[in-house]
Amino acid sequence: MIQSLDQMRKSLKAENISERIDSMQSFKVGDVVTILATKVIGTVIYFNEKDNKYLVRFNGTQQLYYADTELVPYSK
Repeated sequence: MIQSLDQMRKSLKAENISERIDSMQSFKVGDVVTILATKVIGTVIYFNEKDNKYLVRFNGTQQLYYADTELVPYSK
């Protein structure tokens, strides 16, 4: 089936929008977060786009990667 040029443009726009939404980050560098499993508080210091994971530092020497589903924004 041959699509019209307008249909192709609409399709491409929809795909680009969904890709942008998928690639949006939940947290940004500097955000203070709580790790759900341990309730430990840390700071996001890096986002690995390849793995879609955040590097969270707990103190001067400890840091681990977490998925956004494993983190929540810190609240007092």
